[in-house]
Amino acid sequence: MDRKKWKITTTVVIAIAVLFSAYWIISAKPGAFHDATQLIDKINDVFPQAQAKVIQDTIKLDDKHIVVPFISENDDYGLSYWVWKHYSWKLVYVSTRGLPELWKLGNDPSTYHIVWNLHPDSNVDSLHFYMERHRGYRVSRGIEHYYYPKIQLDEAVSLEGKTYGSMKLWDDWSATIRELTNNQIKKPISFEDKSLAFQNIIISFMYYDRTGEHSTLMKSYSGRSYYNGKIDTEFLFFTEKARLESIEDNYIQVHHSSR
Repeated sequence: MDRKKWKITTTVVIAIAVLFSAYWIISAKPGAFHDATQLIDKINDVFPQAQAKVIQDTIKLDDKHIVVPFISENDDYGLSYWVWKHYSWKLVYVSTRGLPELWKLGNDPSTYHIVWNLHPDSNVDSLHFYMERHRGYRVSRGIEHYYYPKIQLDEAVSLEGKTYGSMKLWDDWSATIRELTNNQIKKPISFEDKSLAFQNIIISFMYYDRTGEHSTLMKSYSGRSYYNGKIDTEFLFFTEKARLESIEDNYIQVHHSSR
């Protein structure tokens, strides 16, 4: 075999090996998850300030994403976020404050999950989530007039005696986000037009105790967090009943009972 053929053959073999390896990495099923002792050790090794003491549970969001609620030495109720990557489970984010956050597992809104771990002293019995887009009006080039109606969707989730939990974004929520995003792409707004804010989507929450009154989340508001890898999360806004519109007002509202 001459030198040229040898180079070609070697290149082909290497390319096949690389493709096979890449396929094997992507298609390989996740291995067993860590036990409680291992989880505590890894959390405290990556983020010593977490001072994890008790693992409350492991919440599997899908095959490659797991949330682990924990209690710290300082009586903080936190969350750790785990992703299966490169043949092992990686800890990518730790937070000692368990306020609701949105974890985007992928690009499509159907992969979004809301997770939380609230301190029991807050006496929270249920969480109420809201997704809004504010109404707006704009004129483009002095000719085209656009009106954006307010959209408000809401869901209530019972905590059922647990401090922690997760909820996959509801189907109508993900469909609404997808539709608004697609419409925004199809109808681009000029650089000079600053009214793009009307298209913004806000996800917020409120909380109630068993008597139907607001409870305090002071202990859940304090805490620290640490990023140890690539992850896409968003803090949810706390809202108040006074700023939410009633059903008699002129907007689109969808309400569902708790699941």
